[in-house]
Amino acid sequence: MKKYLVALFLFQFALCGFCQYDFDNTDDSDYNDDSDFVDDFEITYDSSYSDQLNQANELKGYAFEILGTSSFNIHPDGIFPFVGLGLNVRYNYYTPTNFVSLSIGSPLNIGLQIYSTSFSEPETWYFNDIPLELCLNLGARATKDADYLFGAFFGGGFNYNYSYMKNPVGNELSAHTAGPHISFGIRYKYWGRPVGVRVSYMWGVLNNFKEDPFIIYENSTAPKILNLSFSYSVN
Repeated sequence: MKKYLVALFLFQFALCGFCQYDFDNTDDSDYNDDSDFVDDFEITYDSSYSDQLNQANELKGYAFEILGTSSFNIHPDGIFPFVGLGLNVRYNYYTPTNFVSLSIGSPLNIGLQIYSTSFSEPETWYFNDIPLELCLNLGARATKDADYLFGAFFGGGFNYNYSYMKNPVGNELSAHTAGPHISFGIRYKYWGRPVGVRVSYMWGVLNNFKEDPFIIYENSTAPKILNLSFSYSVN
């Protein structure tokens, strides 16, 4: 019995010594592989995210377009057409890729026409259109690096329009109108030129039109503004 206990004791002692030797001689790198992988992943992820963030910031900036506009004031007294020039100024503030951006801008338009003959008083037409809108831009010219053949945009916001007309026979229009508006259009390259078409429509919920109590109006008395523009990008 004593021999059995001594043998068991020696066996346990040898086993403990072997385990101690194996633990002490284990390479530390075996235990650091996982942590090294995590560190490498974090460094790579941080670097990639930083590069994407820098690239997105570089795509932010202003964009400018010259506009040639036909504006139609759909008024309860009739439809009055105007022509003018404008400048669409927008700032791309969110640019996740070079072909997508969100922008805030103001496509301003103004027009003045004076017609006169030696036999009558001059005829005067004037309008200005001052909107503020948020816009989603896709494809061509969504950002400064979006060198694509076609693109599109969709926007919405608030607009103010003033239209004035006076002709020799005494007819006169002086309309202040403000309200929500929507816009959409396309951008494309025509013979390498960065051109486009823009359409906007406004509901004049605020206006200075006074209803005649002796007239029955079939439609709404709120003026509406329809703008059709040809655009040319200058940057």
